[in-house]
Amino acid sequence: MTGTISDEIGHLYNLKNIFMDKNYLTGSIPLTLFNISSLEMLYMNDNKLEGPLLRQVGNLTMLTWFDLSNNYLAGIIPHEVGNLQELKDLPLSYNEFSGSIPIGIFNISSLVTIGLTENHISGNLPSTIGNGLPDVEKIFLGGNNINGVFYLDLSTCQMRA
Repeated sequence: MTGTISDEIGHLYNLKNIFMDKNYLTGSIPLTLFNISSLEMLYMNDNKLEGPLLRQVGNLTMLTWFDLSNNYLAGIIPHEVGNLQELKDLPLSYNEFSGSIPIGIFNISSLVTIGLTENHISGNLPSTIGNGLPDVEKIFLGGNNINGVFYLDLSTCQMRA
């Protein structure tokens, strides 16, 4: 599939899953897409999408899987991403995001993976990064300009074979 994503996609109000990964999609993510409050899975990775991630992303509160990695998305990651309390996986790596990581991401208790590798993110990590992420298994932050120290409470860690 090539070209841009039509605004008409926002009229599919009962849609649960969108898989548009690994295409040659260009342009920005239409604002109307964020009207589909029933979305549970949204894969738009490995395209050539550009522009900002709009704050209306916070309307997609049913999302469990959300992959926008490997695009040209830029600007800040909106703090409304913290509204996505059902998310398990948040891969936003290999884009052009800048600014700091919204603190709300570290309060999405369902997250297992956070991927922010190779963006232009800066700022400090909160010292309490692990407190709101009981199920997190992987955090990818390489290739940014992030500062901070991880503190682990070893009494709550579990060993896996």
